[in-house]
Amino acid sequence: AVLGTGITTELHGKALEAVQMINEFADYIVISVDIPSGIDANTGKVLGSAVVADYTVTFCSPKVGNLLYPGAEYNGDVVVANISIPEYLLDNSRAKDSEYKYNLLTRDYVSTILPYRPNNSHKGTFGSVLSVAGSFGLTGAAYLSAISALKVGAGYSNLAVPKSLVPVFASMTPEIIYTPLEDKNSGIITHENVNTVLDNSNKANCILIGPGIGTETATIDFISDFCIQASNRGLKCIFDADALNCISKLPEINLPLDSILTPHPKELARLLKKPVEEILNDRITNVIEAAQKFNCIVILKGARTLIAEPDGTLYINPTGNSALATAGTGDVLSGMIAGFVAQNLSLID
Repeated sequence: AVLGTGITTELHGKALEAVQMINEFADYIVISVDIPSGIDANTGKVLGSAVVADYTVTFCSPKVGNLLYPGAEYNGDVVVANISIPEYLLDNSRAKDSEYKYNLLTRDYVSTILPYRPNNSHKGTFGSVLSVAGSFGLTGAAYLSAISALKVGAGYSNLAVPKSLVPVFASMTPEIIYTPLEDKNSGIITHENVNTVLDNSNKANCILIGPGIGTETATIDFISDFCIQASNRGLKCIFDADALNCISKLPEINLPLDSILTPHPKELARLLKKPVEEILNDRITNVIEAAQKFNCIVILKGARTLIAEPDGTLYINPTGNSALATAGTGDVLSGMIAGFVAQNLSLID
């Protein structure tokens, strides 16, 4: 308890000496009170030096600095202690109307929003996903996203891919339905396919677009026209991977109102025209800025994943581990999201 949650500047003097002595000489268990001394409670930033704790006993609710890296590495096991702050002050309905709109996702909360699976059902009960994905050399991303929609329970997964690549996909899995897109053997998705995709969207509950599509000029033109048409039709869309990179190359774009963007930090940097270091230094501010700029839900992937709504409401997902730091996990995530939207979950859920 050398320093509390209010510190925002780097440690110096006696406080710095105390922190360094604790880290160097403590022979037994180190317990931090509220937050490890030297961690910015609002960002998780390490202010020059910080106590490395075995346990952190924080009060009322976790602080952002307990949850976000690099500060999260200093906490040890986090214990939330009740100090008689009234629970109604943290009620979510009140938070929606206040300036404080940060929410921690928990197992109990998530279990209440998973889609209901009645036994008296069939494949049409659980919706259909249309994925626009894949290009020459990037077939794996399209496959992973399309199959993931089925893995989380969607009834149908329809994968729209360049016609010349359909044989490659068909050899991967029999469960996926394929919509060939005319590509003149180029292996890329072109502007000429907008109407084909829109025609197939009539049978889908949502559209996932982006995994492995590349950023060729013809594909950027496809994304631009698709967004206009999808907005007019009120389609639910998830934009991932190269769809985000295509959007970042357009001078301006209006996304469909019911949209989700799923960038990692470098993709968000491209979307906001900022250095990636600026994104990483303040992930919360930047993901909320993106949600407001594009007027849709934005999921900033990473440790920890942040989910922002245009009104500034933020959700922090505390789960995951370094096993997710491998190629393809983002494609799986976008397919999972699409699969849940197809099963009538709200976009934010």
